[in-house]
Amino acid sequence: MCWRSLEDVGQLVPEALTRSIVEIEGRLLKLLAALPAPSPEGERWLERG
Repeated sequence: MCWRSLEDVGQLVPEALTRSIVEIEGRLLKLLAALPAPSPEGERWLERG
């Protein structure tokens, strides 16, 4: 088993977090692109709010 120093671990955490955020953002953008266009009825509902 290879043990890392605290400095090594401290560098890995931000890199992993950044990769995770980028991955989640990419998936959300794909889902958003796959959604159907809003209907005019939905737009009217938003204007009332």
